[in-house]
Amino acid sequence: VIAGVAVHGQGIEELKELISVGVAPVDRRSWRMPEQVESRIEELMILLWREENVAKSDAFSEAIILLSKEERLLKEILQGRNKVIDCVRGIQTDLTEWGINWRSVAIESRYDWLSKSLKGVIQEKSGKPEITVTDRIDAIVTHKVWGWLIFLGLMAVMFYSIFTISTYPMDAIDGLFANLSGWAKSVLPAGDLRDLLTDGIIAGVGAVVIFLPQILILFFFIGLLQDTGYMARAAFIMDRLMSKAGLHGKSFIPMMSSFACAIPGVMAARAIESPKDRLTTILVAPLMSCSARLPVYTI
Repeated sequence: VIAGVAVHGQGIEELKELISVGVAPVDRRSWRMPEQVESRIEELMILLWREENVAKSDAFSEAIILLSKEERLLKEILQGRNKVIDCVRGIQTDLTEWGINWRSVAIESRYDWLSKSLKGVIQEKSGKPEITVTDRIDAIVTHKVWGWLIFLGLMAVMFYSIFTISTYPMDAIDGLFANLSGWAKSVLPAGDLRDLLTDGIIAGVGAVVIFLPQILILFFFIGLLQDTGYMARAAFIMDRLMSKAGLHGKSFIPMMSSFACAIPGVMAARAIESPKDRLTTILVAPLMSCSARLPVYTI
């Protein structure tokens, strides 16, 4: 088992090294079914080798699949291969007489082997299950009343930071580029070159860089919510509401961020795992009204 955290790149190199070295295949099954079932499955496997030209490596899996099928499905799958059909039906009849459920014997045997294997490595505490710190936190942040209040409070702080606190560095950046443009106009003679530098390059770069504080604050909050585990809890709270619009619970943060700017809103959609939900959020996020659209609406 390789422990890792994909978003931080932990364990990736160890996993690559293990894959490159390779793991020796297991020659035999570790789990076993009742002996009478194993012997009858062996008969079916031999029949599949000889009559159906099934590879030995696939014969066991094929036999287990056929054993779990009803008679109608057997006829549809095998389509006239009567020897195999008769063999499977004979095994099913014998297992029924022995009181063994032929539909689930393989599944039950695997789970039985798994339970016995886990007993040697897992220690279960007696008595009532211990309530962990995470359980206590979940009881509050996913509560039907307090969960919503905490969520709305955090979103209000995030919204306030993106719209209000970010204005201070944005004003500073705007002033910096305005001073830089004024200085360029004072040292360069009037003409097309000065207009290109001041009204084109400097003003254009400044118009883009001025949104950097909003983007940085947004990604700071997204990273904080993800690393603390609150993002999954917020998605749990919002999922029912957002699903009515065909969106994921995690779509709320990109949608809210798009009120500041659609660009960081679209970038924030990376937190959504499902490609379909992520694409839907990306397509809807630009429909939110950011501050740049307000003058357009006014005009």
